[in-house]
Amino acid sequence: YQGLAAFKPEHARFFFGREREIREVMDDLDALVEKKLPRFLVVSGASGTGKSSMVLGGVIPRWKSAARDGGFAFFSVTPGASPEEALAKVRARLEIVGDVSRRFVVVVDQFEEVFTHRDPAGATALVRGLWALASEPDSPVCVIATLRVDFLARCNEIIVEDTGLRFDKVACDPAHQVLVAQMSPEQLRETIEKPAEAAGITLEAGLADTVIRDVEAAPGALPLMSHALYLLWKSREGNALTLAAYKALGSVQGALDAHAEEQLKALPDDTSRAVARRLMVSLVHAGTAGAPDTRRRRDVSELRAMFGSQSERFEAVLGRFVAARLLVTGGGEGGAETVEVAHEALVRSWKRFKGWIDEDRVKLAQLAQVELWVREWKARPDALLGDSQLGYVAEVEKAHADEL
Repeated sequence: YQGLAAFKPEHARFFFGREREIREVMDDLDALVEKKLPRFLVVSGASGTGKSSMVLGGVIPRWKSAARDGGFAFFSVTPGASPEEALAKVRARLEIVGDVSRRFVVVVDQFEEVFTHRDPAGATALVRGLWALASEPDSPVCVIATLRVDFLARCNEIIVEDTGLRFDKVACDPAHQVLVAQMSPEQLRETIEKPAEAAGITLEAGLADTVIRDVEAAPGALPLMSHALYLLWKSREGNALTLAAYKALGSVQGALDAHAEEQLKALPDDTSRAVARRLMVSLVHAGTAGAPDTRRRRDVSELRAMFGSQSERFEAVLGRFVAARLLVTGGGEGGAETVEVAHEALVRSWKRFKGWIDEDRVKLAQLAQVELWVREWKARPDALLGDSQLGYVAEVEKAHADEL
């Protein structure tokens, strides 16, 4: 069980429950190739339905095992704060594998980041660039983008080609779209029982039924289930997972909140807990006008600079939360180390975290506005601030100097 983390290709032997959707993705891309249409597929679904795991832990390994002659390659990227940099990484990898691969699958995970990072020019450049690569007749590039369904409406903000075609026409076209729904009880049973069977673990009678009932009562609870099962497996005695141990964890709905609270309380003092609060809130894009709160990826070096004299406490908190799988670190080839919330389920389900975000919502919106102006200036150095904007920044700096 992967907890809040998505399945990756190396976890394929433990990935179950999405056979129909895996086959649909593979068949739809094959159909696009056969019909000589742009090889661009949008996999959309609600947060917590397991889109990333299905693509990376299911589809990619299946294609890789089928291509026994080595004619298959894949590359996974997220848009991040710089979508144009993500596109450059794709093109660099294509130069390496393009001549030897008959199929090069680019997985653009967390595609909604093109909207949450407020970089319209970069977002358009990324989508147009990927669409162009997927449209070239002799190119091996196929693109799979995982997208939260609540961001589908914003796809009309991006024009993918000079004909005026907007991205929502692509994302909502059945030929280019695979919808991932909540798992059925039968699918949930597979995700609970078959990984345990593959690892030689037994489940007490009634455990799977209880977990399934708990998940069905809370839409979007798949990552919560995975996290509860991960904690259950981690604290197992012998080779059995028991119903009593599952209930002691707080079941599906309570296990994550209890686990996060446990990690926070284990910090040595209130100052460390204040560092944890500030770190967690800095990893969120606070939604406005009814938009949902979403996780935000940050450079670890940027955060270290932000914490300054509290660097030792920052490192201790970061290490504990990563070890507890509340946060995940990563980094591209040659890129800076990054950190982000392990899954948006944590944003929704850790009550204290939600309270922190609500308390800091105005501050987060102010900082986001300043960051947007910085990105615009980096892209176009003549985009100078007017008097009112400078006044706004001065007020933000006065209120939140340690955040800039």
